[in-house]
Amino acid sequence: MSATSSKSIQVQQSESLSQVQERLRQVALIGDSTQKPYAAAQISTKIVTPAAVWPLSRYVLSNHLETQRYLHWAFEQEHSIDTFHQEDDALRLVFKLEGEADEWALVPPIVEESPVDGKPLLVDGEHRFFLAREMGLPIRVIWISQVPQQYPVVATPVEWSEVKEFSEVPSLAEKREYRFPSLAAFPDITSFSNQKIDQNNFLYFFFRDLSPVCTSGVRRVGSS
Repeated sequence: MSATSSKSIQVQQSESLSQVQERLRQVALIGDSTQKPYAAAQISTKIVTPAAVWPLSRYVLSNHLETQRYLHWAFEQEHSIDTFHQEDDALRLVFKLEGEADEWALVPPIVEESPVDGKPLLVDGEHRFFLAREMGLPIRVIWISQVPQQYPVVATPVEWSEVKEFSEVPSLAEKREYRFPSLAAFPDITSFSNQKIDQNNFLYFFFRDLSPVCTSGVRRVGSS
């Protein structure tokens, strides 16, 4: 999606917190679709300051920031919706930009309490968080706790001061501090998964596939 201020936003559908909770319970690991880390988790919403949550990526993309700026302005102007504070009765918004065929799904940023790290981690929504931090505003998030410890997130937390703006996705070394940076470092998962781990899947095995909930995914190096 590109930020185009001349295109109005057409909301196709809105969903409540309870509907989003059910969607989140269907989220699977990208490395094993049978593993659903949020199936029995506690899922709620919470208003936080950006400083209270730890990012997992060291980068944001310039064009994605511009898109979030535009959406923040356009949703407010056209629909009286604050993308930093989506209410429980409209927690998931499916929308189109005028004249475009693609549909997009927007939910608040997703924060997960990590039992491994002892910190709340920003799993999705870093561009909105970066923008809220830039504007000095609090932000409402989807807050997930009681995730089984066997499902750690793919990266360890970094400081906001480490997050830099790029025009395209940087190299793997610059993107994140990967929790398991090599195949040798990957843990034994045989107690809960029968997936064979190799060089092709170990790095993002624990990545949450958020496609049941929002428009998201792994960004490939060099893409924008």
